[in-house]
Amino acid sequence: MKKYIVKIVSTATAENKNFAGEVHTYWNGKNDTLLGADAGTWLQIPLYNGMIKENGYSRLCDAKRNWGYRNPQNDKNWTTEVEIVEVEL
Repeated sequence: MKKYIVKIVSTATAENKNFAGEVHTYWNGKNDTLLGADAGTWLQIPLYNGMIKENGYSRLCDAKRNWGYRNPQNDKNWTTEVEIVEVEL
């Protein structure tokens, strides 16, 4: 079974006084559901196959409509790179 999830990697800029230099990674699924996270010391959520199976996208075209994919945060505090990851379950 093939599923698609949105991987969002945000890096704090030097102007971000609280998180300067930190890299936060999030994996999102349907309805912008948070499937997993690696956000430094304040948030760690493991990425489980069950969550991907239930909330991952079945079609690539649907994953491309994800809010986080279409609206990455790029401002004075964060620079964000987004990609769609294909997961084989």
